[in-house]
Amino acid sequence: MHIRLSRADIERYCHDTRDREDPDSPDLWLTSKARKILFHACGISPAHQEMIESRYGARLPFILATDPFRIYAEFDGISFEKTARLWRRTAENSDRRCILRAAILEAFDHFERSGHTYADSDAIQERMAKVSGASMQEVGWAWRQAADNGLIVEMEWRGIRRAMLHRAYYEEASIAGEIKSRLGRMPFPVTPADVIRHAAALGMPHVDESQISAVISACTHRTTIVSGGPGTGKTTIIKIIASILMEADPTLVPICLSLPARIARTIHEKTGLAADTLHTRLEYIDGRFGRNKDNPLDERLVFLEEAFMVGNPLVLALLRALRPSARLVIIGDAEQIEPIGRGKPIEALLSSGAVPAVILNTNHRSGAGSTIPASGKRVMKGLMPIVGPDILYTQTLSPKDTLLAATKAWHAAKNIVGVDNVQVLSARHSGACGTRAINDAITGRKEFAVGDRVMQLKNDRDQDFFNGETGTIADIEGRTISVVTDAGVVAEFDIQATSTLSKAYCITFHKAQGLEFATSIVVVDPGSASMLDRNMINVGITRARQKCVLIDERNQLRAALNRSSSAKRRTLLAPLMSTTGLQLPG
Repeated sequence: MHIRLSRADIERYCHDTRDREDPDSPDLWLTSKARKILFHACGISPAHQEMIESRYGARLPFILATDPFRIYAEFDGISFEKTARLWRRTAENSDRRCILRAAILEAFDHFERSGHTYADSDAIQERMAKVSGASMQEVGWAWRQAADNGLIVEMEWRGIRRAMLHRAYYEEASIAGEIKSRLGRMPFPVTPADVIRHAAALGMPHVDESQISAVISACTHRTTIVSGGPGTGKTTIIKIIASILMEADPTLVPICLSLPARIARTIHEKTGLAADTLHTRLEYIDGRFGRNKDNPLDERLVFLEEAFMVGNPLVLALLRALRPSARLVIIGDAEQIEPIGRGKPIEALLSSGAVPAVILNTNHRSGAGSTIPASGKRVMKGLMPIVGPDILYTQTLSPKDTLLAATKAWHAAKNIVGVDNVQVLSARHSGACGTRAINDAITGRKEFAVGDRVMQLKNDRDQDFFNGETGTIADIEGRTISVVTDAGVVAEFDIQATSTLSKAYCITFHKAQGLEFATSIVVVDPGSASMLDRNMINVGITRARQKCVLIDERNQLRAALNRSSSAKRRTLLAPLMSTTGLQLPG
């Protein structure tokens, strides 16, 4: 096999790994390191390289030379783009078979980037023809070969042929299987009176009927879904469930898990229970989860918080890491933003009706008479929110006007509730009204300064400062920026390398999910039109405990309310839970 590497590929490898060329035997060194340099140049981690070499063994050179796209098809976490880089550097020919196979994978990748796990067979084949330039006859031949070789899975659902990559099918079928194995009841004597007693002991004299039902369900089932809008008492029931079960078993140690570290810290502060991120607790390193069926989690009571934002791969990893005796309580808001990653597993499980579920329906957060909860519900129906004392509405005609309106609203709110209790929200980081532009408008400068509120955009385990967490710049001296995080940790950054640090006066809707502020300022602009929908607007409005300011540039709010993210994603997890009407492969 011939590997095509550039001098830049070699230099980047040496710089990143500190593995220097041997000046005495450069050719011998390059021969021994060629495959490592190749994978590094294509963005494939050493852990994934080890997995690839372990699976294929002596066949790997042949696969790289003839069809490296097979790696994308068979390994989760390796993108089509990375595999295409491999192909450009290793493929010894570009015959029609390889190109058509690549076209199949590119077509699935196209749909998967939007969160889908399957698509209509005709739509995939049409895209294959478009990207490859092949005839539909050639596409049909490649399609049959892919089905015969097990690369794709075809099935009929609702009278239409659908298809998905085998690994996506296996993933959703595995989630369904894991959940079905966890549907049994767990005998536990708990009554409404017990729930009320524990709630009172925790300083919560008033719990509503839906909360009582949720607690009883969680105590008496191995898997329960608890869904409810903002302020409906989801965090409250975590404390009550833990209190009841820990009274019965003093050795029980609950754990609260979430996708973002910021939510994990918030849950810990509110409940006093141990909390961590999914990636950290499942010991995720370079594509592998250290916790699994062979090395399960120790905890026998696991709360998955803000669960509706978690995609298929992480949900499956968590299910595989649970002990058979563990209780899993899945908590979140079905009407918030779609998950990170492919699929919508918790929404699908809820809609399947197969998993015990309780919907919390009483708002406890906003004050009596507040129109914020009602406006959130209206938005989810595609209706305009209730404009009044709780929700202020401003129309703008240009990005300049929008930035000015957001800046004025932020300063006005800051003077009333303080800098830590007001948050501007935008759909994206870039653009004329993205988070960067709004942050610079609020501060009047692009540079960081002492006193700035900042957010970390990448996990930094060494400094205990994780993606989504915030802090304040305490000092800027020479080339170093010192940040005191909200958790009290001091983190330091090179002033020339602050790409993972952002001002935090304005953040994205995704980063705000699961949090709350006295005042939220929601920016809806044409530059973010492709991302905005009613779910996102609902998140923005319901982040506010007291007041929400809507800034609507060129009537984009009404356009956003006509779109719903829940209708976007296509997955087969719900029908796989029952297989009713779904013709599965033999």
